[in-house]
Amino acid sequence: MEINLLWGAQNDLLEACRRFGEPLHEKIDRALDLIRENSELAPLYKGQYHRKVVFRSCFALYDTVEGGRIIVGAFLDQRQDPKLIDRWLGLE
Repeated sequence: MEINLLWGAQNDLLEACRRFGEPLHEKIDRALDLIRENSELAPLYKGQYHRKVVFRSCFALYDTVEGGRIIVGAFLDQRQDPKLIDRWLGLE
């Protein structure tokens, strides 16, 4: 299944990879591969978003499935207040 990253998610992901280096990049690639293999793998977070926590990191990918493709709407640090995450996702 095709994966598309929205602009904000892509920028946040690239910034985290610049900051934390190759080990995080490899973990993100693995998380995206797992989502691609089974889009329902990650648990439903709220609304239409699934949340896939990146293995041994403080980050998660938030995605939805639309028309046969996976849209990653956000890549966020989970150490934030959950209300801020919901607001960023447009859930509040």
